[in-house]
Amino acid sequence: MLKHLLYYDWHLDIRAGGPPGYLANLRYGLDRIPNPKDFEIELWTSKKPAENKKKSNWKNFVNNHKFLRYLSVNYFSKSERCWYKNYVRFLNDIDNQFIEDEVIKKIKDENIRMVHCNYVIDAIKVINTIKRDNIKDVKVLLTSHMPEAPSSENFNLILEMGYSWKKAERFQKLWQHIEERAFRESDILIFPSKEAMDPYYETIPEFYEWTKDKDVRFFQTGAKALETSKTKEELKKQFGVPDGKNIVVYIGRHNEVKGYDVLVEAGKKILKDRDDSLFLIGGKANNLIEPPKNKNWRELGWVNPAELLKIADVFVLPNKRTYFDLILLEVMSTGTPVIASNTGGNKSVQQVTGSLIMFDGSVDDLDKKLLEFLDKSKTEKLALSNKILKAYEDNYTPEHFAQRYVDLIQKIYKDYGVV
Repeated sequence: MLKHLLYYDWHLDIRAGGPPGYLANLRYGLDRIPNPKDFEIELWTSKKPAENKKKSNWKNFVNNHKFLRYLSVNYFSKSERCWYKNYVRFLNDIDNQFIEDEVIKKIKDENIRMVHCNYVIDAIKVINTIKRDNIKDVKVLLTSHMPEAPSSENFNLILEMGYSWKKAERFQKLWQHIEERAFRESDILIFPSKEAMDPYYETIPEFYEWTKDKDVRFFQTGAKALETSKTKEELKKQFGVPDGKNIVVYIGRHNEVKGYDVLVEAGKKILKDRDDSLFLIGGKANNLIEPPKNKNWRELGWVNPAELLKIADVFVLPNKRTYFDLILLEVMSTGTPVIASNTGGNKSVQQVTGSLIMFDGSVDDLDKKLLEFLDKSKTEKLALSNKILKAYEDNYTPEHFAQRYVDLIQKIYKDYGVV
């Protein structure tokens, strides 16, 4: 029997974004559908999640002040300076990185003909190994999960962490080499949809040339439904939500790519004119974008999404660029209406389901769409809730996700004559 390998050199987390959440949801779905008769799908992961160490009060104080964090990571903190130095050393040596001997043996001994990577660095490691060991007839499939060019994503991440612009630029240049090799040298690229490729065309000038003659396939993602046993009454008490408030929720990174700045500006306009709305914001604040100073805007930090969404009236997904957010599918699983920017994977979900409220990405249009939603009757809001829940159940459960994946891989194997 043929064996198809999903290779990911990290750990899985079904509640995380990116590859950890994507692959955990896929594994969950594959465990719940019939196994393919002609090949076996194996998911190989390596590392266990690191333990979250509680930060000292001083460390939290430093991280909450932009200038102090800048001084710490660039000059005073030995561990953070070493982290950057070691990461740069690794990226510089990417052409000499290889997969584990255990995986090499598996590929050679178990009739593995295709290896699907979900991280650009993993793809390069597999490609390096295939070339070094002269392994024949193995195709490399790549799915990249970043909402823009990996080099741009990591450039912004380093800046968010407090490192200098010069260090971020050095990081970005190294990542540009990585993304070029990964996209050009992988045999097959897999995206959730054509629209999910838009951020790459927008942030990588050469992306069209790299992919115009490439085998590119598409299949949409899925996600396990968010659930909590707590009642709405318990959760409103937990979050301190008074009666009579419209609950507007956002969960995600606080940066411009995610559209957090657009949400902030629209929120300011709404909170200025009406007191019946409460914005509950999940995700780590970073002081790059200052939130409104208003009692009805609450920054909650890390939250359990299932708990927050159970009391939400509406969820805002304001991405300026987006790939195919798992959080969107998770929100849909709770029956929470969504106001989403008309970009990337959001457009794909809307084309399939027609269940989202779309806005054009501007502050004014988000303000308009939010006000229109807040003024709807309970009956109208319930209809939107039922519509989005049905869209999830009909399209985006883990079982739908896994079956689409099996169908895609079977089609690829057939197209390449692998039987």
